[in-house]
Amino acid sequence: RPELAQKLLLAEQAAQVQGLPLLLLTANTQLRLPPEVIGNRRMAVLSTPTPVSQFIVAVNELCAGAETRAAA
Repeated sequence: RPELAQKLLLAEQAAQVQGLPLLLLTANTQLRLPPEVIGNRRMAVLSTPTPVSQFIVAVNELCAGAETRAAA
């Protein structure tokens, strides 16, 4: 979805950050962002509805990856 990708990039620019981890919650698990938006960011896609336990695991994995990259 081009409008979603554009909103993400504009929000990152406004916050003066880039490549933040992305957790995409969607009923359409085939939904993907363009490669230029994904870049080297960590990303997880969860179908909705999703159990809270699965959401927590995805967030922890994304955060763990971000901490690893920050330490490098």
